[in-house]
Amino acid sequence: MKVLFPWVVLLILALTAVACATAAPTATPIPTATPQPTPTSAPTPAPTATPLPTATPEPTPTVTPAPTATPRPTAAPEPTATPQPTATPMPTATPEPTPTPTATPQPTATPVPTVPWQRFSPRSYFSIDLPEDWAAESDHHSIVSFNAPWYRATLMVFSGTRGERMDKDLTLAGFADGFLGLRKKEPGFELDAFYEVSPTVQRSRYRYSRNIGYCDDQESYGLYIFQSVRLFVITMDVCADWTGQYDDAFVERVFDSLIYTNQQR
Repeated sequence: MKVLFPWVVLLILALTAVACATAAPTATPIPTATPQPTPTSAPTPAPTATPLPTATPEPTPTVTPAPTATPRPTAAPEPTATPQPTATPMPTATPEPTPTPTATPQPTATPVPTVPWQRFSPRSYFSIDLPEDWAAESDHHSIVSFNAPWYRATLMVFSGTRGERMDKDLTLAGFADGFLGLRKKEPGFELDAFYEVSPTVQRSRYRYSRNIGYCDDQESYGLYIFQSVRLFVITMDVCADWTGQYDDAFVERVFDSLIYTNQQR
């Protein structure tokens, strides 16, 4: 605690000096201040702070080790399977013998005598090959025909020239169809083929019934040659019951043998 006594005394003395200097009435002296007693004892010290209790560290718990795992017992290996014995294959069955079919007796074919061929030249501008036993049946100005023995087949050759009255726009197909149209009027006519071989040659194949006594049903072939000057129409009619001898190969041989020219003479 501070002592204020010296400062109080000095203040009082200053005030007194001032009062004396002033021409004022004499003031009642201020009583002298009673000095404060000097404290006889030292100030009471502040209480000492009680220290906080020291924290007792928690003991770290001792980790109990996990028990060592007991290893699993090693599995005993599976016993090796004993292989099954290989099955003995069954013997292959012997196929039953196929019975040999009884041969059907075939009629003995009568051999067709081979007839030599020869070249016929009825006109100077064409010639053709035929068997020697074929004969020229008719010979007109523009038509020549040949017949096989007993009239079992017939070959007809028509030849001519393109006249002034012929249509200038006439085509090969139109020319061929014009002659084929004559046969289309026959009973039972059936057209099998009609096609172009070259720009000047057309072919046809057809059948019909003629009913003229010696040959009712016929297989027929047509060859049409349409040139700038000379024209040809060759037809072959074969009796249906003789197509085995005068077959397609026979007809082709005859047609292929034709030699002709485009010259008028």
